[in-house]
Amino acid sequence: MGSAIKTMSGRIRSEKAGSMRPMKGNPQSQEPAVLADSGSGEGTANSYDRESIGDLPESCVAQIFCFLSPRDIAKSACACRALREAALSDVVWQAKLPKCYQEVLAEAVEAPASSSSKKEIYDLLCRGVFIKEGYEAFSVDKATGVVSRSQGARGLFIVWGSDERYWSWLKREGSSYPEVAYLKQVCWLEVSGQMDCTLPVGSYTLSWRLSVTESTGRDLSYIRHSLGYGWSHKPVLFKLETDGGLVSQRAHFLDPDRWGDETTVFHARGRVSAGPPLQYSGRRVVHKKWMEFDAGDFTVEEGSPNSGVGRVYLKYSLLEIQSGHWKSGIFLDGVVIRPSHLKPTCSIGNEIS
Repeated sequence: MGSAIKTMSGRIRSEKAGSMRPMKGNPQSQEPAVLADSGSGEGTANSYDRESIGDLPESCVAQIFCFLSPRDIAKSACACRALREAALSDVVWQAKLPKCYQEVLAEAVEAPASSSSKKEIYDLLCRGVFIKEGYEAFSVDKATGVVSRSQGARGLFIVWGSDERYWSWLKREGSSYPEVAYLKQVCWLEVSGQMDCTLPVGSYTLSWRLSVTESTGRDLSYIRHSLGYGWSHKPVLFKLETDGGLVSQRAHFLDPDRWGDETTVFHARGRVSAGPPLQYSGRRVVHKKWMEFDAGDFTVEEGSPNSGVGRVYLKYSLLEIQSGHWKSGIFLDGVVIRPSHLKPTCSIGNEIS
């Protein structure tokens, strides 16, 4: 950022300095003109060194900002008034808005006012927007501008989800949605969903967001004392499909005492279904009461030429139907789709202390 602005300022100084070069001829006849410009006693060169970024047209600075990340734009805007005014330009934030933002706003539960600036729309998307009657959400990472989507538990198909004997709907600290599904008891756990959406070109990971602890502490050992029952018999199977078929299936025990045993359980019985081999990695704590379990990765390819976005159809499921044991005590927030490189880094291994 700084080097780009310095280079442009330097060009301006060079052009001005070039216009003051003495004409060929008698040097003595040109000396008074040079002295007149040096009347301040600082010299001509020092006079031009006082040129600043504020002398550049605002439109020029705005074009430079279009090549910076949102984080760098925010830092630069703190330097001076000229940069701050340029940083608010619609030209800058139009370039930072996702290509599909108009489609998203058309489905938003609360759309922004028609008079909103592009910066205000960007800030709204960074806070997150509920779409499709509140069953899904769309958000932008404020620092990088990358896009994430999610689907809440209310938008999923939960077997016996409407039967109060087996499931209830509650509020839960740290959840992404106003309501989450709480499992009272089932012997057949099956939850599925689907999403047909537009995303910027790139690689993404779909994860299930579950709360497996009642504890308010950060120590993962609390999970052992507060987890419901029935999760030590079989791992939960997470599947992900695209319109091209099954792309991933992963197995995760929800009981921390069994983390790492997934390979033993399934290798003894063979593969659970046709398709890609089972994977066992990809779980992490994202909040003191919530964990994410990865279902799989997928790639979005460009649709129309030079559009930068593509459309993808996804189907995903969460299953534990093999053990036949009754299970209880988890909260289901939903699923989240985010760029693979943006996954939270607070991962956990097969053991906790």
